[in-house]
This record gives sequence, C-alpha cells and structure tokens, in this order.
Amino acid sequence: EIREKALGKDHLEVAETLNSLGGLYQSRGAIKEAEQYFRRSLDIREKAFGKYHPAVAESLDTLAGLYTATGRYREAEERYKTSLEIREKSYGKDQAFAADSQHNLGVLYRLSARYDSSSHYLRKAYDLRWAALGETHPKVGATAKELALLYAYQGKHKESHRFFVQSIKIEAVKRNNVFLLLSEREKLNYMKETEISTFEFLSHSAAYMASDELAVKETLDAWLQWKGAVMEAQGKHLAAVVSSGNEKVRELFQKLTKARREIAKLQTSRWSDATFKEIKESLASREKAKESLEAELSSLSGDFEIEKKAGKTDTAGISRILPTDSIYLDFAKIDIFDFTKKVWSEPRYLVFILSPGAPPRVALLDLGPAEKIDRHIGSYLKAMNAARSGYVPNKRTLDKEGGLLYSLVAAPLEPYIKEKRHLYISPDGNLNLVPFEVLANAEGIYPIEKYQISYIAAGRDIARLEGKHSPKKQAVAALILADPDYDLGVTLPNSTTKEGPRTQGAEGGAGTSAGGLSSFSRLPDTKGEADTIQKILTEKMNIPVRNYQDRHAIEAVLLAAESPAIVHLATHGYFIGKDEGKDTANGASPRESPLKDSPMFRSGLALAGINLSLKEGKDEGIMSAEKVMGLRLLGTELVVLSACETGVGDVEKGEGVFGLKRAFILSGAKAVVLSLWSVPSAETMQLMTRFYGLMAEGKPKAEALRQSKLELMRKKANPFYWGAFILVGNPY
Repeated sequence: EIREKALGKDHLEVAETLNSLGGLYQSRGAIKEAEQYFRRSLDIREKAFGKYHPAVAESLDTLAGLYTATGRYREAEERYKTSLEIREKSYGKDQAFAADSQHNLGVLYRLSARYDSSSHYLRKAYDLRWAALGETHPKVGATAKELALLYAYQGKHKESHRFFVQSIKIEAVKRNNVFLLLSEREKLNYMKETEISTFEFLSHSAAYMASDELAVKETLDAWLQWKGAVMEAQGKHLAAVVSSGNEKVRELFQKLTKARREIAKLQTSRWSDATFKEIKESLASREKAKESLEAELSSLSGDFEIEKKAGKTDTAGISRILPTDSIYLDFAKIDIFDFTKKVWSEPRYLVFILSPGAPPRVALLDLGPAEKIDRHIGSYLKAMNAARSGYVPNKRTLDKEGGLLYSLVAAPLEPYIKEKRHLYISPDGNLNLVPFEVLANAEGIYPIEKYQISYIAAGRDIARLEGKHSPKKQAVAALILADPDYDLGVTLPNSTTKEGPRTQGAEGGAGTSAGGLSSFSRLPDTKGEADTIQKILTEKMNIPVRNYQDRHAIEAVLLAAESPAIVHLATHGYFIGKDEGKDTANGASPRESPLKDSPMFRSGLALAGINLSLKEGKDEGIMSAEKVMGLRLLGTELVVLSACETGVGDVEKGEGVFGLKRAFILSGAKAVVLSLWSVPSAETMQLMTRFYGLMAEGKPKAEALRQSKLELMRKKANPFYWGAFILVGNPY
C-alpha cells in the first residue's frame, strides 16, 4: 500500500512487491490470493514493456510455476511456451536465457508424464547451459537432476545414474561456497532443503544399481561428501589456520574465504543479457584465484592440506588409508523415493560396505524400515535406562533386545566382516545411540569379543588419520577436571541422601524434571579416578598434568586451555530432551533460563557452581555443548568424558548427534571417549584407570579402551557396566 500510494499502482517496483507477496501466499498454501498477486504483477509489466519483454517472461514463469504446483498443467504449458518465445526473440534460440524456459517446460512435461517432450526440452536446456555456464554451474546441476529423474521414470537407469552423479557433484561445489554466506541455522535449513536430491540418488542406487559396483562406489562418494556437511562447515578444522602463528597462512586463508564467498554470490545471483558475459568472466577469474590460493596454502600449512583432502574424501582415499584387515561401514537413514509409484515412502536404513584393497570392494545393502530398527533401539535404551531409577538393568532383557537389533543391522554384514579384525563404523540416525559392541548374536557373543570397533562421525574423518599436522604449542600437556563442587557459592541445609548404586548422572546425580535440570550431587569416586590417572600420566607416560578438583573445577579453566594433549573430565553429563525444559503454564523458572531450544544448549557437562546457576538463572558451571564449541582443542589428541550420556543428543539424518560429541570434535579434538547411558561410578573408575594404564603400556587408544572393557566384562558380564563408553575419531 505504501509503494502504491508513493509510486502509483502501475509502478514497476509495485510489480516486484506483488510478485514477492504472491510467493509468500503460495508458500502458505493460499493459492487463490497468490494467483491474484502474480496476475497483477504481470499486468503491470505488460503495460510498462509490452507483451514481448524478458521481464514479462519472468512473470509468466512465476505464474506457470504456480499452475504446475497445483496440477494445472495446460495453463502452465501455455505460459511457459509464451515465455520461451519471448526469450528466443529477445536473445536468440541458442542463448542460455532460452534454456530457462526449456528447463521449465521439460520439468512440466516430466510431471505430466509426457516423457518424450520432457527429454527434448531438458536435453536442449542442458546443452545450452553447459556450453554457456560451464560444467559446475548450479543451473547445469538443476537440469542434470531433472534428467536423472526423467530417465529413472523411463527405466533408463544407467543414464539416470550418470546424471544423478553429475548433479550431486555440482551441488557439493555449490554447498561448499554457499555455506560461507550462511549462519549455522541457515546451513541446517539449507541441508533440509537440499537433502531431497541426495535421498533420491540413494533411493535409486539401492533399488536399481546395487549390483553395479562402480555405481555403488560413485553413490558412496556422494554420500561421503554429504554426510556431516554441516558439521564440517561450522567446525574449526579448516578455520583453525586463521589462528595459526603464521601470518602468511592467516592472510592467505582470509583471501581464500573472500574468493569463495564471491564465487557463491556470483553463482546464485540473477543476471541479464547485459551482465551475463561480465559475470561469466568474473566467475572464471575467481575460480582461478581460488585454486592458486589453495595450492599456496597447502604448501605452507599441513593442517590446510589435510582438511582439503578430507573435504574431497572418496572410496579410493579411504581404502588407501585403512589397514587391509579392516572394513568401513557407513550407515544411511534416508527417506525412500519410489520411482515406480513416484511417491515418497517410509525411511529405511542403508549401509555402504567398503573393504580396502586394490581396487577397493564396495557394496550397498538395504537393512529395512527405519521404524522397526528404531523401535528396537528404543526398547534397548528403555531397558538400559532402568539405571535412572536406581535399578541395575536386566541383562537378559538387554541381550534379547540387543539380539533383535543384531539380527537387523549386523547379521546381514557377517559375510563381509567375518575375516576382518577392525570395524570402522559411521552410524546414522538412532544407530548413533547404541554401541555395536553390546549387540549379542544368537550364540550370545558380543561383537567386542571378535572385533576392534572404531566410530567415525563421517567418512571424511578417516582422511585425518594420515598426514602431518602443523606443530601446535601445548600450554598444558594434560588437563583434568574432576569432582567439582556443584554447590560452590550455595549455602545448603544438611540433608541425607538415599544410598544405592551410584551412577554418574543417574541416582545420586542430576535428575530431570518438566522444567529441565535439577541440582547435582557430588561424585566422590571421581576424585580417586582423577588422582590415579594423574599418577599414570606423570609416572608412566611422562606427561605433566594440571588437576583441578572441588571448587577449582570451574569452566574458566577449560575455556582458557590451549590445545592440551589430553583432556579428562570426570563429572556429571546431562542431556535434556526436546520436550523437557519448556515453559510451564506458570512460566519458566529462573533455573530454566540457560537452557535454550538448541540441542547444543540442552546437552553439556556440570562443573563447579552449577547448582547456584540453576537456582538463580545464571550459566556459570553449565558447560553446554555450545560453550564447548568455543574451546581451543586443535591438536588435542584425546578428550575423555567420564560422565553419563555424554554421547547423547538430538539426532539428524546424515548429521550425527547434535551434542557434546559433535561439539568436542568441532573444537578440534582428534578423538573423544564418551558414554551413551548413565554409568556406574565405581565401575567407571575401574574402566578409566585401566584404559590409561593400557595406553601407558603403548596400546593405541581404541585398543586400550577395548581391552579395558573386556577385562571389566569378565568381572561383570552385564553390558550396563562395560558397554556405554565408545571412542569417536582417531583410534591410534
């Protein structure tokens, strides 16, 4: 209304506003109102320019898009054809601008099952865009994806696969550049918007290409690039070179970031015939500059070179790094697209299997409906969580549920893993929440008894197992925080506590209420654990230690640390579910205020002074995962979270667990030991001290953890005692 009054009802800026309003109403499902706004915008442009002008073609495309979305294909076809006619007259039949209308018509004909016509227009659009824009431009990728879908509908699956591969590669290039322009929340939204293409590709490969090993390899390569992409983008692995002491490295990295942002803006910008040539030349110039900067950075910074390789990890690279007696298992929980019925169906779990060799062998298995697997995961965790009520979980129940899970997710893998010794596993979905080590087979044998198992957040992390990192200055060789005084600053009346099997974060620890966290109780066993570990590190491993306990175990110590070799945190962990910690009918209590909607705020560690913060609505001592992401841990070899449920968080398909595990990895730690359920305090002390003792004897991290768990298992067979802790990251 303001623009109409100021500029007049037929002004071109009013047309732009009407177009935007139409898009808003369409997104809300108000189709009638959207059409009215689009038509008014079209009328203004026709009055201003005449019926044959590129701006009119844009309005026709917008209106046709609305008709296509609502199944009014004949009306859409009429307007798309008029738009094509306008562009061919304005620019010529062989120009990239005409390809926009050809692409739109191709999509319309695919949706209306006129496949020959669709193929005609999509091929023309693809050829024009390729010639004019180059092979990595997002518009080339968009048409390649449409061709992939078209050929899948026609049963031409090899051709479909070829175009899926190309479209996914182009999307990966675009994503890497665009992420530099987005906030973390915007990155997550972007991944949600673009995951459909990855799921369509994996659905097609699982249904039609699983017997073609080359096709499976190309599909795995695409999944490796996509899985964990947000984690990589927001992490500090690459950006850490900015804090390097090398001024030249810092300067080059800033120039590279600027070049990539400029490329992203150019690729996503709208262009006209007047700007097309200029934009194309600018893109080529910046791409060349980017490649030159990357090459120079690689020669100066070992960290940059490693991260550059990690970002391009593929099956050949993983195969080259992994030992021959190992195997890589990469799980994928995806929504499935049915190309026969042309509809989305329920999510399923897939697993890629990569066996190192020359050449590497790859396979793709469909493990079945995700609902069934997730239901059994939930049953297992429900049985395990009896510990929260002060009971020892029933071993028979655990083994029964674990056995059912084994039959679903591990038994199909037996032909591939039976000759292997070391399993590298990258879980997805709710498979992040249960260790594979505890899933007993039909004979009652746990996988930990046969295999060494290492967990990888995403396949690209394997690239970090090789290569020389730049040397880091370590201010503290090892840092321990244990037995914090949670009541620091609080005056409490004397009270008695019911005795029982003390677990870290369960009985005798922090409960959760409808409002979120309640107060925390001391864990006296963690003092002995910390002192014993300090003795091992100093006397057997010659590693100096700073050991902060009681009122000294405050978050400021952790926040001030710079790349300690080892970080050991013996305290309570917490995770608050999405439905916990929300405002009640009477409003939020002060102690809820530090707990936000983000899962990175709803998971964390308890440090000294937390109870006062919970009482007064502060955040001192609440070491949330969000705070952890601000730690300086690049070069830290190992972080041990000797606390309950430190591996728990919100699960996202392809993105792992949003919580402490993610936060410590993003902060630069090479390996993290954490737990997936409430852990008995006394047994945790035994496990942890033995773990460090074995490392002092020269055992690699993963093998030391496995042996310490096996020794505890022989004393106490229930996986409740020994099974919770896993190692994520570098096993060596």
